[in-house]
Amino acid sequence: MKTIKIPTFFHEILGESQTKIELITIMCFAVVATATVLYGTMSEWTSLGALKLSVLILLYFDISGGVIANLSYGTNQHYKVSVKRRLIFIAIHIQPLLLSLVFSNSWWICFSVWGYTIISSLLVNQFYGHPSQKIIGGLMLFIGLIGLQLIPANIVALQIILMLFMIKVIYSFSVDHYASR
Repeated sequence: MKTIKIPTFFHEILGESQTKIELITIMCFAVVATATVLYGTMSEWTSLGALKLSVLILLYFDISGGVIANLSYGTNQHYKVSVKRRLIFIAIHIQPLLLSLVFSNSWWICFSVWGYTIISSLLVNQFYGHPSQKIIGGLMLFIGLIGLQLIPANIVALQIILMLFMIKVIYSFSVDHYASR
């Protein structure tokens, strides 16, 4: 399968190369997921100002695209070679903190999900190369998803983006999906 060389500026997002089908899948999911959720939850964000709405749209696009991009071989290989790079990637994921500015009444949910996700990702990262890493990553993800459902949040758009964030960082990124067993 022919790969496409990714410009250096995008290596942190897509790795050094991707196949055409992976790039199309990443972009299509990011666009369709963002548009679908925002359309379906329109009543929850129509009162937001232009700046908050712009931040919300960008965060949805970034997080939903990252869910799929982090599963790709190119992104997986880019981060496989450097522990430091992996830790920096985990550390810079502050999207829930930005979401707390958009949905100011739900700041504690955003901070809780962010904290749980970072701690879980660091834990899963400790098992890098271990045969049980996928199951540990899945376990931490599912605990987080169940916990999020138990939090009384009335904002579906926020719950969905926080679920996608946990999937993106805990499982899609922190697990080496191409490790041999």
